Formats: sequence, structure tokens, C-alpha cells
Amino acid sequence: MRTLIFSLILSLILLASLAAGAIPARAVDCKPTANGVCLLQPDIIQQGQNFEEASLGHYFSLLFNTLIGLAGGISVLIIVVSGLQYIISEVPGVKTGAKGRITEALVGLVLALSAYLILYTINPDLVNLNLELKQLETTAQTKK
Repeated sequence: MRTLIFSLILSLILLASLAAGAIPARAVDCKPTANGVCLLQPDIIQQGQNFEEASLGHYFSLLFNTLIGLAGGISVLIIVVSGLQYIISEVPGVKTGAKGRITEALVGLVLALSAYLILYTINPDLVNLNLELKQLETTAQTKK
């Protein structure tokens, strides 16, 4: 019965977080080409602002930051669920397991945050992941 309650609570938390994170799409006016295709340009999102097009490094940087955030969010969720198990349960084995999960979640959270902190301390560009390749200048070599 208690596992059913915990799974219901966990599924409700998951559904609430998905509903809160839903972003509605908005329609964009465009001028169709001769064959009726609407070409999406990079400037339709930020009209009138100066911006640069995103590179592959920018996406990797966003992915890295997102994964660090997900690790933190999942560990907090595990700590909350295990804390509830620890408080509600009267069985010593379940309490010991919940304590172990809380400890493991805290260790995982510290590892994820320390990985970011170590990379940022060594060089802040390591967490920015700028992968732009610059064109090399060629020099003409003379034959002797």
C-alpha cells in the first residue's frame, strides 16, 4: 500500500513538473517563397536585437549546464522521496535504505557540482565550450 502511495506521489510530482515546464509554441508570420514554403530564419526569434548565430560549442555548453542542473534536480527529488520514506516507515531496513539513498544523492550532487567548479576554476572557457574553428592563414612558400 505504501509503495502505491509513493508511486502516486512521485507520478504527481513528475506530471506537475512536466506541466510547469511546458512552453506554448507561438505562430510566426512569414512570407512564403514561390513554391509556398515558409523559410525560417535565425532572426525570427530575436527580432531587432544584435545576436550571433549559435555554434556547436554553444549547444554543448547548454547541454553541459542542463545536465548539471538535471543532476541537481534529480538528487533533490531523491532526497525528498527518501526523506519521506525515512519519516513514514517503521521498518528498520527501509529506514536504513532511505538513509543510504540520501547519502548517495548528496555524494552525487557534490560530485556534479565539484566537476563544474573544478573546470571553472582551472579555466572558465572549459565550461563555455566554444568550439569555433578559425580559418588558418596560408602563406605561399617559395621554391629554392
